[in-house]
Parts: sequence; structure tokens; C-alpha cells
Amino acid sequence: MAKSYDVVISGGGAAGPALAIELSLRGIDVIVVEQTERGAYKAPRTNLTNIRSMEHFRRWGIADTHRASVPIDPDFPDDFAFVTRLNGYEIVRFENAVASSGRNDLFAENAVWAEQGTIERSLRDRVEAAPSAEYRWGTRVVGFEQMDDRVRVELEHVATGERDELECLYLAGCDGSRGVVRRGLGIRMEGKPDLNINSGMSLRAPALKSLCHVGLAVMYWFVNDDVGGWLGPLDAEGTWFFHVINPFPSDADPDSFEDMRRLLYMCVGEEFPVEYVSGGKWVTHSLLAPTMQQGRAFIAGDAAHLIPPTGGFGMNISLLDGVDLGWKLAATLGGWGGPRLLDTYTTERHAADRWVIDAQERNNRIKSEELHQDGMEAPGETGDRVRESVKRMIVTEKAQEFASLGCQLGYRYEGSPIVVDDGSPWPEVSQPVYVPSAHPGCLAPHRWLADDRSLYDVLGPEFTLLKTGGNGSAEAERIVNAARDRGLPLEFVEVGEPGLRALYEADLALIRPDQHVAWRGDVAPGDPAALVDRVRGA
Repeated sequence: MAKSYDVVISGGGAAGPALAIELSLRGIDVIVVEQTERGAYKAPRTNLTNIRSMEHFRRWGIADTHRASVPIDPDFPDDFAFVTRLNGYEIVRFENAVASSGRNDLFAENAVWAEQGTIERSLRDRVEAAPSAEYRWGTRVVGFEQMDDRVRVELEHVATGERDELECLYLAGCDGSRGVVRRGLGIRMEGKPDLNINSGMSLRAPALKSLCHVGLAVMYWFVNDDVGGWLGPLDAEGTWFFHVINPFPSDADPDSFEDMRRLLYMCVGEEFPVEYVSGGKWVTHSLLAPTMQQGRAFIAGDAAHLIPPTGGFGMNISLLDGVDLGWKLAATLGGWGGPRLLDTYTTERHAADRWVIDAQERNNRIKSEELHQDGMEAPGETGDRVRESVKRMIVTEKAQEFASLGCQLGYRYEGSPIVVDDGSPWPEVSQPVYVPSAHPGCLAPHRWLADDRSLYDVLGPEFTLLKTGGNGSAEAERIVNAARDRGLPLEFVEVGEPGLRALYEADLALIRPDQHVAWRGDVAPGDPAALVDRVRGA
């Protein structure tokens, strides 16, 4: 008989491990099927674990170890520098663009700038530490069949071609844009394909650090008379990423190391020893699946959406997909999730992903080509005037890519059937500006407490009824009792912190496992059981 699991996850990038962690935290038997071998090198496609992702890393207990594992030379500050060439002129520098340092009441964790392999190792190690989770390396899902009460999954060992079968209650396709699960479900992503042809390579160039005459930064954006691109260190051993983007030169082959080396020399401004590691052509798309579930099968991450890279959100919204699906699957398998809970995965994540994708599509419209001005590489006062003009354009048009707190924390589940709208105005939302709000559907506003704990650290692992002030203990008891009667796992937490009541604009806030507000009020509703049923999807 085929081995059986609660959940089989196809794909081990970001969404898959995030989903596996959420499930394993609750004792759900889960297996991640990943076609690469354990520890195999992947050409980095992301470098940023943003603030919201790091808050989940904190919740999973791996934020500190992830931050400590960053392999980049500490001499490089977390700055983004727009330059003409490394031996040319700095146009403008965004200091601490990653938001990697400094405590802020708005969030519990700073972002981390580390390449994809580091991110995936942190997630993988957390999955492997869970007793109820495992990996199947060097194996891929090649087919599946849905039945009324389970899913039969067909596997293939990549090296040998041997076939095997698993059975599960639910299947999650986190296997990328070419993955088997989405195609097997017949779901086609919609939007704008083929926006740009680009090339991205990992290169070995230990001498390159000494050639950064414009000063050190973790990312350089080139704007010059020849070619636009990105460059930055991947580790302390002389490995770098180099991307030529938007548009790729017509006289070069994006899969040719020789052509990419020539373009790199243009961006640096001189020649030096460099070796190819991995990478090649990649294409920018802006696509989103119209639905992310069908029967007992779901899709998440790049299997559900492809997003322009300008802003660094691809991996991060994939991780949020895994979080949302994870707590809902666990609730369903645990018996307290209602029959409509899983349907809200598409409802909530489709809208949130759409908002981020639209913002990054706007970022993608302003490329090095649009920023270039004649005379910007000229010496002296003439060039200084042009470079100042380019700087003003960058600050006006591109700064929101790096100051994107609104995109990271301001996404919300407006219109969700498991959120109780209180009729108050929704907060203003934009890509750069985050306005904390406890409006149901929004991320619960954060606050550092007087004892230096994060407010998020006092929330329970499932639902939390937070008392912010007032005399709501008797009202809270009515909700707690209704949750107990319905089997909804709920912790009651009272935080007597000055200003918290004003921040939440209510004495009580019901907060979900993903730290979003489900309901708020000064008194319990007339039928607390109806509230509990609403938020658990019954």
C-alpha cells in the first residue's frame, strides 16, 4: 500500500517549507517532495527576507539563527547604491535600504539581506527539526489523482527514474510556474507575460570588492551610457550576483557567460578575473492564477503567481501563501476548522497577492533606460548637474521600491468571509507608507512592550483574544466560553500597556493564527457562538 500522509507538498522553495512548518507546528504529518538533492546549489533569485517574513521566522523560532547565518562580508553595509559604474560616479545611495537595523514600534523584526540558499536552508532546517515533517529529496511529483476522500500522488526519483506512490488527504503544489499540480488542475495564470528578457548569473570574482571605488553596498544599480543592471555580493568568498535587466542588449545572448562578462566589465569600468558559477536567461512576468484551489489540491508561491522582481516580493508573498494555507489546513485536519474555511485561502491570498503584484508592476516600468540622461557620465560641473537631475528622478520614481513598508505590512483581507467588518473606514494604504490599524482584516498593530517583549510574543499559537484596556473581562469571558464550546483553540491575553487601547480602538481584539485581526469591539456580540463560527469558517 502507498504510504499515507495528511499533506503532501510538491516543491521546497519558500511556500512549501512555510506550509510544512505551519502544519508541523500543529503535529500534522507532512512530506515535502523536492526534485533537487539536499544542499544542491541554486542560482539565487532572491536576496531579501523582508520584515513580514522575518516576523513569521520569529514566530517559528528561527529569526535569530537565520540572521546569524548571513554569509555576506560584514564590510558591506545594507545600502542600495545607484551608480554609473563601480569606478564611476555614485548618483544616490539609500542607506539601510533593507531595514536591517534599528528598533521600530511598527514591527517585531528587521529584514535580512541574504541569498536564496541561506533562506532555504533556514526553512529546511526548521522543517527537518519537526517530528511530524520530512523531506523526500531528489524526487518530483509527476502526476496525481483526486478522489472523494484522498489524493493519490505519483512520484519519480530524478536520478533513477523509479516510480513510487503516496496517498494524502490534501496536496499542495508549491512547485513553481512549470509545476505539475497547477497544470494537472487545468489552472492557467492570467496577466502580462514576457514583460522583459533578462539574464542573471552567479560569478566568482574575489577581486571585485577592491574595485568598488564608489563605496561598498549590498546592491548596485547601474545607470550609464551602455547597459543597466544589478550587482551585489553573495558571500564573503568572492561570489557575486550580476543581473542585466530591462532591457537586455540586443547584441548579447542572455545565456552566454562571455557576453555577460563583457557587460559586467562595462558596469565595473575595468577588467578583472571572473568565473561562471551558474545562471542565465530569465523572463519577467506579471501573472496570477484566478483560483488557488480545486478539490483537495492547492497551489501556492510561483505555482500561483509570477511577479516582477523590482521590490523583492516574490519569495516573501510565496511564504505568506504557505502561512495562510497552513493554519487553515491544520484547522481543518484538527477538526475545528469549518467546512468553508479552506475556500477562504483563494479569497484572501488572491486579493493580497494582486495588490503586491500591481505595485511591483508599477516599479518595473521605471528601468535604467528610463533613468538615463545624456551627459550623466561627463566629468565636472556639467556631469554633476545631469547626475543631480537623475538623482531627483530616482528619489521620486524608485524610492518606493526600497521604502516599501506599506506593501510589506499593509496588505489586508478585505471582504473575507471569516473576517467581521466593523464598518469603520479602512486605513489608507500605499506601497511606501504603512498605517497600522486593527480594522478587522488588517495585520494586528505591533507594539514593543515595557518589558522589551514584542506584542506578537504574547499572542497564542492559534486564536488570541487580546484585551487592550477598559472593563471587558466579562465580555471576553463570553467569547472564550463560546470558543471552548466550539472547540476553537483560543488564548485570552490581557496587556495593560499604555496607548494600546488607542492603537486598537477597541477593548477587545480577536486575532487569528497569522496575526491578522478577525474581529474587534468593546463588548461581545449578542451571539458569541456565531462570531466563533464565522471566524473558523463554519
